[in-house]
Amino acid sequence: MDSFISYFRRFGLKLGITNLAGIAATTLLMFTISFVTILFFFFTFIVKLISQLKPLFSPSALQNPGVDQFNALANIEATLNQSTGIWIGMIIAIFAILIISIFCYSFNMAGSVASVNEIFQSNQSKFKTYFKQGFRYLLRTFGLMIVLFILYLPALLISAAVFYLLFNTLDPSTGTASSLFWASLFRGLVGFAVLLILSFFTFLALMHAPLILIAENIGVFRSISLSIQLLFQSFQKVFVSSILVFLIGIAIFCISFAFQLPNLLTIFDPIITGFLLIFYNLFNDLILAPILSTIAIIFTTMIISYRYYKYLRLRIFPNSEPPSGYHPNYSFSSEEPKKEED
Repeated sequence: MDSFISYFRRFGLKLGITNLAGIAATTLLMFTISFVTILFFFFTFIVKLISQLKPLFSPSALQNPGVDQFNALANIEATLNQSTGIWIGMIIAIFAILIISIFCYSFNMAGSVASVNEIFQSNQSKFKTYFKQGFRYLLRTFGLMIVLFILYLPALLISAAVFYLLFNTLDPSTGTASSLFWASLFRGLVGFAVLLILSFFTFLALMHAPLILIAENIGVFRSISLSIQLLFQSFQKVFVSSILVFLIGIAIFCISFAFQLPNLLTIFDPIITGFLLIFYNLFNDLILAPILSTIAIIFTTMIISYRYYKYLRLRIFPNSEPPSGYHPNYSFSSEEPKKEED
C-alpha cells in the first residue's frame, strides 16, 4: 500500500469537504426537528396555562380579589398537577430526539466510513459516495450503534457497582475530615480507573465493527464478531490504532481549548470584551467546531481503515486480494457478500 500521508495528501481535502457537507445537512435536520418539537410542546403548555390565567383578570375577580382569584390559582395548580399527558409527551419527544440523533449520526458514520473505504478499495474518492452509501448502510449502521450501546452497558453497570461497594463501606465515624476526604478521593479514583479500563477494552473490541460492516458488506452481529476476533488475533496492532485515535482526540481537544482562552479576557473588561466575544463564540460554534469535528472524523476513520487494510484484514480474510496500493481498481474477493460498485 501507499503511505498514509500519500493517501491523505490526495484525498484529505475532498474527504473533508464531503464530510463537512454531510455533517451540516444532518445538523440542520436535527436542529429543525428539535426546534419544532420543543416549540410544539412549549406552546401547548403555554396555551393551556393561559386558559387558566384568564379568570384572574375577569371583572368578577378584580371586584372580588379574594375568593375568585384564589379559585383561579387553585385551578392553575390543578392544571400543573394534572398535566401528566404533557409531561409524558415531553419525555417521549426527548427520547424521540435522542433516537433521531443516533439515526443522523449513523448516517454520518456510514457515509464517512464508505468514503474512506472507497479510497482504499478503488483508489478514488467521489462526492456522491458519502450520501449514496450513507443511505444504503443507514439502517445497518443504526442497528450497530444500538447494539454497541447495549454492549457498552456492562462496563457502566460494573463501574457503578464498584463505586457503590467502595463508598458504601466508608464509615464517616471512623476518621477525621481530612482522612475521610483522602479515602473518598482514593476510592473515587479507583472506581474511575475501573470505568476507564472497562471502557477502553470495550472500545478496543468494537472499534473495527463499523468499518467491517461497510467494507465487507455484512451484518451487524457478524461485524461485531470479526472486530472482537481482530482484537484477540492481533492485539498489538489494534492497540496501536486505538492509541493513534486517542492522540488525535487529545490534539483536537487542545486546539479547541486554545480557541476558548480568549473568553478569559472578560476578567479584565467584562462589558466590551463580553460583547466582542459573542461574535467570537458564534464563529467558534458555527465554523470552527464543525471544521475540527470534520478533521477528527477524517483522521480517525482514515487511520483505522488504513491500518485495517494494511495489517489486519488478512487476519480475518486470509484469501482476499491485497489493498489498492497494489491493484488500483479492484474489488475484494472474500467469502463475504460484496458491496455494489458505484
